[in-house]
Amino acid sequence: MELSDKTKIFLNTAIITTSTVLENIVFFAINIIVARYLNVNDYGEYTTALAFASFFSMFTDLGINQTMIRELNYEGEKEATIFNIIIFKVMLSVSIFLIFAFSLLFTGYSNDVIFLTLIFGFVRFIDEYLRLYYIYYEAKNNYLISAIFRLFFAISFLGAVFLVISINGGNKEIAWSRLVIVTIFLFVLTFIILKERVNKINILFLRGFWRKSRPFASTFISGNIINQGNLLILPLLHGTYYTGIFQNAYMFFSTLMFIPSSFGRVFSRIFIKVKKKRILKSFSLLLKY
Repeated sequence: MELSDKTKIFLNTAIITTSTVLENIVFFAINIIVARYLNVNDYGEYTTALAFASFFSMFTDLGINQTMIRELNYEGEKEATIFNIIIFKVMLSVSIFLIFAFSLLFTGYSNDVIFLTLIFGFVRFIDEYLRLYYIYYEAKNNYLISAIFRLFFAISFLGAVFLVISINGGNKEIAWSRLVIVTIFLFVLTFIILKERVNKINILFLRGFWRKSRPFASTFISGNIINQGNLLILPLLHGTYYTGIFQNAYMFFSTLMFIPSSFGRVFSRIFIKVKKKRILKSFSLLLKY
């Protein structure tokens, strides 16, 4: 018996909401443990490196995720669709990572902080890349698989923190352990999704995909600057010590202030499947706005 759209929305929203709440609890615990384990100066370096890497890594989205949802649910997944979207994501990620690495030369950070930032850069860029895979599953209505991977990912980070504490490690050990985790997830998910889907690179598809994603890009750029800009500017003005104090409070409240967006994530994927131009136009307009 096929479920109605209302039932699908309810079940999928319940899955995403539950997994998101559990993820937030895990990451909240990670933030608290790391903040209490590291001294103020080390925590300042940790948050400075993580914030700088996160700021640049978020530019690897530029509307790709939302465009993929539209492409898969409205246009339908063709033989080389996901492969070429992944290629597009890789090309964009590599380009922005080079800009990120080059920009470190002008920060005035110490060599230790620059090295730490580079490691966290790999972590955050791969993490943003993995989101493409999660959203691919959600676009294909496999919300449970996406939720399981996300939750297991968060638990792995928590386990890594306990491992670092057990060996009396510091910032670098935390960064390296996370890099190992994201790399493992990258290889596993790439193998699962691209298995028997490797195809030729379609330049025409890449151009068309970029053209479709451009209207959404401005939203992500402005949102990233507003949400992450302060964490990028603060260490440049006042150093890593005060950044640690500020970021401790910022991460505490930002983790607790959970506003469920699960309904929107599910609704947009189901809503767009109704192949009516008026609905599609409204959906696209809403996302662009």
